Amino acid sequence: MKLAFCDDRPNTVSFIVDYIRDYFISVSIPLEIKIYDDAMELVRDTANGIIYDMYLLDYDMPVLSGEELIKELKRYAPLSIYGYISFFDNIGSSACRAGCDLYLYKSDKKDKIFPEMARVYEKFLRLHSNFVFYLPSGDVRQVPVIDIQYIHTAYRRVYVATLTEDFRVIGRSLDEYTSCAEFYNFVRVSKSYFVNYDNVVNSFFKNGHWLIMANNARIKADSVYFRRF
Repeated sequence: MKLAFCDDRPNTVSFIVDYIRDYFISVSIPLEIKIYDDAMELVRDTANGIIYDMYLLDYDMPVLSGEELIKELKRYAPLSIYGYISFFDNIGSSACRAGCDLYLYKSDKKDKIFPEMARVYEKFLRLHSNFVFYLPSGDVRQVPVIDIQYIHTAYRRVYVATLTEDFRVIGRSLDEYTSCAEFYNFVRVSKSYFVNYDNVVNSFFKNGHWLIMANNARIKADSVYFRRF
């Protein structure tokens, strides 16, 4: 596991670094940590192919804020885990806008940080996992979960949509896919659509609620399901 910290005052996060190192030691997972005090250096490194599995970033920094920094980093490392570390207690809305997976306060103790590390590490594993689909031809296809836009039905058949294709699968109903643990971040938005929340890029209301997916598909969410979304 490779982890990058970025804080213009790195001495303020030294104890959090120690807690996180203690967590990964406790679960026997090798950990490599690099601490940056310059946001632009981190962007340059990431753009040049030095990709970290997790980025923990100070919310309030000169040159680039945490929110702006995450936006830049996600251009090069979309499958990484992102989080804020901050003294502020009002960063929840910014964390949502930035697509943070967690945020930690600089006053947090080990009993808060350990469960958060366990949660996001599990998400990291799932983001990088593949799901095996069975095709009508008898072949199987492994698809990274993060690449799946949605699973849907049409004319009583089940299809899987990725960024580049929409293919038919067999062996499970749409209802059965909704109970698969690998799809923990998917949401049933209608009778026919089970969407990957990570790939919803926008939404709007026009004669009902609509979701815009990363593959540019527009999906209407039924009101009975949308309340759960």
